[in-house]
Amino acid sequence: MTANEHDPEDGRLWRQMPTEYRRRQLIEAALDVISEVGISKTTVNLVARRAGLSPAVVNLQFKSKDNMLVEAFSTVWQEFKDGWVAAQIDDASRVDVAQKVRNMLAVHFRPELCTPKKLRVWFAFLGEASSRETYLEITHRYEDAYVGVLSDLCEELIQVGGYEHLNAARVARSLLAACDGLWLSRMLRPGTLPPEECLRNLDGQLAAFFPKHF
Repeated sequence: MTANEHDPEDGRLWRQMPTEYRRRQLIEAALDVISEVGISKTTVNLVARRAGLSPAVVNLQFKSKDNMLVEAFSTVWQEFKDGWVAAQIDDASRVDVAQKVRNMLAVHFRPELCTPKKLRVWFAFLGEASSRETYLEITHRYEDAYVGVLSDLCEELIQVGGYEHLNAARVARSLLAACDGLWLSRMLRPGTLPPEECLRNLDGQLAAFFPKHF
């Protein structure tokens, strides 16, 4: 039932809501649906029903299902980027480079980013990325930015610690792959792999590369 059908006054209030609020509500509904049924079974009608709105409102905001899904994928990536960028700002000049590396990787396992729902959404989109150019472009754009910053930090740590045998870009990619693997394990076994255990696994990976610091 839409807001208009439920109560005329609610309908008027809905029309007065800022566009950005409406879009965010619909994106959250889309993420809920994707986490439950996957991308291929996600429809405008299901998203509208989850948001308590008319499908016409979804079409008004996004013009198409594809546009809605692209914006939903960009939203989860941006949330992750906001997390690691904030971690870098918070770390500025206050901790050594080893801790900066760990803090940037540990963003993967923040409770708000590492929920079973969010992980199902991540892997739903990443599973489609190989055949969907738009999803692949989004993934490359955000991932390249992340790996670029992490590589710079790893290079600094290599210089500080005398780890001349290491290549910073390869180490950064390997650490990111380790986090992706922990995400996958957590999605498949959320009850047996809490974020705290993921962090302990991460510390083991860091110690293998940088034994003088971890």
